[in-house]
Amino acid sequence: MVKSTRSSRAGQEESSVGRGKSKSRDSDEDGVGKTRRHTRASPRSKVSGHRGSRKDRSEPSSKVRGAAEPREVRALLSIWSHALDNKRDGSSTSLGSPHRVRGGLQKGGKSSPDTSAAKSTSSHEDIGVEHPTIILGEWAMRPWCAPAYSAAHFLPGGPIYVCEFCLQPIKDLDTLARHMSRPHSVHPPHPPGREIYRSGDLAIWEVDGAVQPLYGQHLCLLAKAFLDHKTVHAHVAPFVFYVLTRWGPTGAQLLGYFSKDKRQQADAETHCSLSCILTLPPFQRQGCGHLLIDFSYHLLRMAGLTGSPETPLSDLGLASYRRYWAGVLSRHVAGRAAGAALGLRGVAEATGIEVADLVSTLQVYHAVKHWRTQYVVLPAHLPPPRPPLVAFDPAALDASWKPLSMVV
Repeated sequence: MVKSTRSSRAGQEESSVGRGKSKSRDSDEDGVGKTRRHTRASPRSKVSGHRGSRKDRSEPSSKVRGAAEPREVRALLSIWSHALDNKRDGSSTSLGSPHRVRGGLQKGGKSSPDTSAAKSTSSHEDIGVEHPTIILGEWAMRPWCAPAYSAAHFLPGGPIYVCEFCLQPIKDLDTLARHMSRPHSVHPPHPPGREIYRSGDLAIWEVDGAVQPLYGQHLCLLAKAFLDHKTVHAHVAPFVFYVLTRWGPTGAQLLGYFSKDKRQQADAETHCSLSCILTLPPFQRQGCGHLLIDFSYHLLRMAGLTGSPETPLSDLGLASYRRYWAGVLSRHVAGRAAGAALGLRGVAEATGIEVADLVSTLQVYHAVKHWRTQYVVLPAHLPPPRPPLVAFDPAALDASWKPLSMVV
């Protein structure tokens, strides 16, 4: 009797468990309404490509890192709508791609076809903060920090159009088309000032802030969108700007620049190699920053001085300088005779780099050691010397040029 009772109870439990399994299987197949007690996906859903619950399917795609912000999408849609209107009117305007805007209106208000791949410049943006997109030539760039442009420079919810030659902020696309259609005699397709360097398609222009204050202000306004610590963008007369461009079919395209204070004291303890430096986001990691840094030290070497960049440096600026200083030390260590001592003062005089910057670089790479009242350099700790992507060639400078930065 006891055995039969236990067996009947076991049979009832098995049948109830079986009913529970079939009930849960039916609810899995229906996929409606009821909350599951387990969170692990069933093998059946993985094999059959089951899409999951409705809550998972309704998750917005804007949470994906790198997705376009709504304001940027609206700005680009406004560009495309303007381009479609112009196309209906009979004018040729390229729609371009969502990130690389071949808006690139050329002289005469015409545009060239977009044959390049789309590129985006939306890194380092402030999380949760929407800034108006800056459209410079063929590039749509999202600012890394709050721009200094006033509300009169752009429409509410729209982008900021910037002329790629004179850098003037323009409110809408139609005004930009009229601005770009002016003749070269009035609106030259390159920065103002003097072209002092030409190597291939790369050129460096010297712009005096006292002679061209409007261009200097526009350049500083553009830089403020990517440099949080930059404060000067109105009083530019004491500065000289060295602007790096690349010649193309439409003119000289801005790549980056650095500024330098013209008021240098000869008896000062330290001299500033530059005051502010910026490489635009689309052209970073292409050797432009290295070229600008090397040229700034070349100006110091021409005056027989050593110097250091003005502080504070941005994170990217400090990293660029660390790589540059480490590369200079590696080349001098590799070029010295076997067993010869490395004199940092001799390296400073040959390169224009301040001794304190060389010492701090050795400390960062743990390449210096104090041993028996002497400092010993450990070459194995320094990065191996590598040729720069873009090298500065002193022979490409204008032979009749003399720097505007004065030493008084």
